Amino acid sequence: MPSLKIGLLLATFALSVIGNAQAQSTTIDFDELTQAGDGSDYVDNGYATDGYVFTSNADPIFADQAFGIWQTDNIAYNGSTALFNTFVYGLAEGATTTLSQEDGSTFALESIDLGQLFPDSGSDTPVVFIGTRSDGSSVTTSFTLPATSAPATYSFQGAFVDLLSVRWEQLPQFHQFDNLVLVSAAIPEPTTGWLVAAGCCVLLVTCLRQRATDSRASLIPIPASTSTPRPRTAHSEYRR
Repeated sequence: MPSLKIGLLLATFALSVIGNAQAQSTTIDFDELTQAGDGSDYVDNGYATDGYVFTSNADPIFADQAFGIWQTDNIAYNGSTALFNTFVYGLAEGATTTLSQEDGSTFALESIDLGQLFPDSGSDTPVVFIGTRSDGSSVTTSFTLPATSAPATYSFQGAFVDLLSVRWEQLPQFHQFDNLVLVSAAIPEPTTGWLVAAGCCVLLVTCLRQRATDSRASLIPIPASTSTPRPRTAHSEYRR
């Protein structure tokens, strides 16, 4: 009976591992885009990294110039490579960045680093985030960046969950973003899911078979003894 209980518990655990996705945290830091120099460089629209994709509503004619980064010797470089939505070609107000998973699955946005795009902007910069959830509802929050290019971390306080996408606009005085902390759902690898479940199911079947065998054995009647009692003889009585 104890082995049966253990088998049931292990099988239940293994099946729950398979049936439920495991949360995986990712930090997108754009370090792979770092370049030396004192200028800037463009990044294609639909830039993808770590299973996520960044898209812009930039004019398709200039789609290869939808995003940009400051090179390491530029005065606007803040010590870490950050991405910004280009605001040229008539999109100074309304250049929207949209973030989603490449496979279309849901995710959560926990925090983001934001800093002003230019070190001498002279005024605060608003950034409004709008998330679209899987049920069609939306969630909104906004941050106001002080007049400095130094980045700061802004938390979404657990509100931006079950997202299909999140978008935000590049508004004056403009901003750059970095270190997005995201949590997505991922199916376990076979070695950590299906193989564990298979082993546990084998154990469970073995326990059930053993229990059935034991049950059948307990129902077989014990045969009566066939030995014949020894008769008491006169000699035996005498010896007593």
